[in-house]
Amino acid sequence: MVVICAPLNYLWQAWLERTFPGWTPAGASRADLKGTTELVSFEQRRGRDERLLEAGQGSLHDVPKVRRWDNIAKKWFTDCIVLGALFNTLAFLILMGLMKGKTLSRIVMDVRVETLGIIWNSYKVWPVANFVSTTYVPVERRIVFLSGCGLVWNVYMSLVAARL
Repeated sequence: MVVICAPLNYLWQAWLERTFPGWTPAGASRADLKGTTELVSFEQRRGRDERLLEAGQGSLHDVPKVRRWDNIAKKWFTDCIVLGALFNTLAFLILMGLMKGKTLSRIVMDVRVETLGIIWNSYKVWPVANFVSTTYVPVERRIVFLSGCGLVWNVYMSLVAARL
């Protein structure tokens, strides 16, 4: 299951960071940032910083950045409350059903019966983990951090899988 879900979650986190970047250069206006690398992704921000370094304008860490709390809130809500929770719960139920050799109708029944309960219980763990990850953990390390949190969550999910 991790082999399938971890790469998809990594791509999901990269998309969230591109769509809602957590940091922008200090002093840049919205018009300055429109269509620039600062609104695209971590990798492209790093490229901009490296160009500044090559131009002799300081080190990689000298570029002052401002935290974008509005984007962090959007990223948190989109990932934790809406799509991330739904995607991971459905992936878990479908993959567990397939690995247990269940019929399609039984997998659909498990999805109908279990999805809301699992998502509701996930709100006891993931909102805090997600806020910490989107606020303080760089996107390239986010999956590692979230996987550590997932270890605790997977104990619960194992109990759910045992009763399915």
